[in-house]
This record gives sequence, C-alpha cells and structure tokens, in this order.
Amino acid sequence: MANPNMSWEERLPMQLRSLYRSYGYQIYKMSDFETYDLYRENKNFLSDNNVLTFTDIDGRLMALKPDVTISIAKDTKPEEMIRKLFYSEHVFRRMPGANQFTEIKQMGLEYIGADTGYAEAEVISLACQSLAAINQEYFLGVSHMGYISALMDELKIDDPTQEILLQAIGRKSAGDIAIALKDICLTKKQQAAVFSLIDLPASLDEALDQLRSMALNTDMLNAISELEAVFSACEVWGLKPRLRMELSLLNDLEYYNGIVFQGYIKGLPRAILSGGRYDKLLQRFGKSQPALGFAIYLNDIWGAFVQPRDYDVDILLIYTDQTPCQIAEAVQEILAEGKTVLAAKDIPPEISARQVVQLNDILATKENDKC
Repeated sequence: MANPNMSWEERLPMQLRSLYRSYGYQIYKMSDFETYDLYRENKNFLSDNNVLTFTDIDGRLMALKPDVTISIAKDTKPEEMIRKLFYSEHVFRRMPGANQFTEIKQMGLEYIGADTGYAEAEVISLACQSLAAINQEYFLGVSHMGYISALMDELKIDDPTQEILLQAIGRKSAGDIAIALKDICLTKKQQAAVFSLIDLPASLDEALDQLRSMALNTDMLNAISELEAVFSACEVWGLKPRLRMELSLLNDLEYYNGIVFQGYIKGLPRAILSGGRYDKLLQRFGKSQPALGFAIYLNDIWGAFVQPRDYDVDILLIYTDQTPCQIAEAVQEILAEGKTVLAAKDIPPEISARQVVQLNDILATKENDKC
C-alpha cells in the first residue's frame, strides 16, 4: 500500500506499475541511448524529427532516446508471439513550441501480439484506468486509421493533396478541407464522408451509426465493426461513457493501421496519453506480430492534480542535548500517528511546518505522566 504521505509524483508510478502487472505486463528497461540510424530510419514515427546526438568512443553516432516503442519493436524476436511490457523511462524531446530539448518522464505499455478484439479492449481499458488514476474527470478520444486509409483510397487523390487534406482534417477545419478538395472531382457522398470526420455526434453509438452510413467500401465497414466490438468489451469495464469518437485524430499512415487514441484530463489543454496500433512498425523490422500500446507524458500532469500545501511537514521537532535514542523514539511516535516530521536542532528558515514541537516538552510530559 502506498504511503499516504507520498507525493503524487511518487505514488502515481507505483499505482500504474501495480495496475499493469495485474494484467500480466512485465517491466522493460533500456539504455538511455541507441544508434542514431534507428531513429533516422523511423523519423516519421516520432512526434518531432529532431534528435539529440553524440559520437561514441568507437566513432558511432548515437542518440539520446526520444522514444521507447521503436526500441521495443527492434528488440522483439520474430518468434515472440506475445510480449506484454510496461516501462518507466526518460526520453529526450522538444516540447511543442519549444526551442530546446526537455527530459520527459514517460510511462507506458506495449502489447506485442495484440490482435483485434479483446487485446484492443484491454489496452484501451488500461489507458482509461491510467487516466482515472490521475484524474477521475477524463475522456479517451478514439479513431481508426483503417477507416481513414480506406477513405483516402476511395478518393484516389495524389499524395501531396492527401497530406494537405489530412492536415486539414486534423485541425477540424471545414474551410481548409474545402480548399484541399476544390480541384478534386468527388461525388456528393465522397465529400460528405470527408466532412463527416470532423462533425460526429457526441454519443458514441450515434457517431458509429453516422460513420457506417458514410462508409464507401468494405474496409471502412470492417473498421466500424472492429470499433463496435472493442466498445462492447469496454462496456464490461463500465468505460464506454468515457470514450469519444474522434476521427480527426490522425497518426502517420506509414506506421499506424488500426485503432489510435488520445487521453485528456480536466484542466489540461492537450493530450497527456497517446497510443494506437502500429503493426506496420513491426513490419519495418521484418516482424509479423501485431502490436498496440500507449504512453503517458508525466511531465505534463503534475500541476493538474498535485494540491498545493501550506506547509512542508506536519511536525518540526526541535531537539537540544537529547540522546540519539530519545530523538529517534520521538520521531517514530510522530510517524506512527501518520504525520510527517523533520527533526532539527534549530528552526530552518526555509521550512514551514504545521506545528513546531520541542522535544524537551515531550520528555517533560512523559516524566509528569509517570508521576
């Protein structure tokens, strides 16, 4: 059981580790750096192409890791059909809008061998439970790259136009979508299917019905069926009300091929959790296993749920010439009451305490009680 006096920064990783282990995930540890070529060859998988590099003593160009998933994909053996891992690592990235690199504390999990169906529901459930451990007011936006990819195939537009269109969809900008499509000859149903991606009902079931009515081919219908199966399983956990259809949520089609999602908590403007199916990344390493996972960006969340304290410790215990045993006994008695304590000879000017207690007074009270 976590110590109630622990800060959230200490307690949350313990809660998440316990949660992931309860579903059979094992801890994964890695080095702080990899060869730079690993990230150069998979730069589109990264949220930012800039990587911190240095030259090793043997002349190799190395990089401080900006990502964990790529390393797990590289290290997975082709014969490992199921590999359930979680991690707590530091990665080095530029934050959005920043001009310098930041060391980011990240926790997450990867399910190698995660087929469609239950495995997807399990990972989405764990994403929701992770968000709930941070803040009970949260939601998880869910999309499906298979639906998007099948729609793009149906439109038969060139790659540059497709990229512009996907960016417009990601911004949920109807005006930018119209500009991207202005020179493209599309049917009314094709146009409606594109614009529907940014105008879905809040109700999950109504959103699925709308997407089904807009489907232009079998692959789009298959994506809807996959989502429905996952959402039905999530209903067993009581999580369906926490899910939102967000088809404007897009990841790189070169790597992601199925369900993708992002998690939000009250009080923060951007996602603190992101994940999805990345079978294509495994394929780039010559491996056939399906894979699914997510990461939580811990740097972003502390201020949202750590309550400010008016003091640093409950008790500031001031001692003078008492013996170490007497001081230790007094400290232990205070801790046994569930309070925090700082023992010192003088009152530290930089420390605030709920109560200042003189050890002389405690010992005198004990002597009087004996009488």
